[in-house]
Amino acid sequence: GRHRPGQACLLGRKLIEAGVPFVNVIWNHSNRGQDRDPTMTDAYGWDTHNDIFSSLKNQLIPRFDRTFPALIEDMDQRGLLEETLVICMGEFGRAPLVAKESNFAGSEPGRKHWASAYSIVLAGAGVGRGQVIGATNTRGEEPVQRPLTPNDLWASVYKHLGINPEHTFLDLSGRPMSILPYGKAIHELNPVS
Repeated sequence: GRHRPGQACLLGRKLIEAGVPFVNVIWNHSNRGQDRDPTMTDAYGWDTHNDIFSSLKNQLIPRFDRTFPALIEDMDQRGLLEETLVICMGEFGRAPLVAKESNFAGSEPGRKHWASAYSIVLAGAGVGRGQVIGATNTRGEEPVQRPLTPNDLWASVYKHLGINPEHTFLDLSGRPMSILPYGKAIHELNPVS
């Protein structure tokens, strides 16, 4: 699309095509741009402490539902997904309960940050398609099946990059340091044969 996230994804794909080994696409330049201009969809960020339902329905989800699948399809058609791992994630999940937060703009309830449970999407680099790994309780509060940590994800990313996540190096004092002291690669993300 001819909007900020669409153009950011297009630029990211072009950088991958040009051989750039690591690309970070930021969906929006502001986490809460809607506070400054609620009429400008390009300003909307995913930090939906207030007005979550209207923001998701009218600004965020429609663009995401068109843009992210288009990026994956485009990369797949060009053969770029064979060796490119695409990760779609934020830094937190969202609280299972909605509430109005007085220190944020907006008139409707939203959801606070929630570190106990959140979802990410991975595609490409041999990751099997259509997998769902893990589950939360019915309220989305806590993992109840196959709990994983951010370090498990990073161990998997290292593994896909050909870096042993259990590797150690010596610091300037000669002490062995692990590149990732916690976390194990997620075996379900291993490239399919």
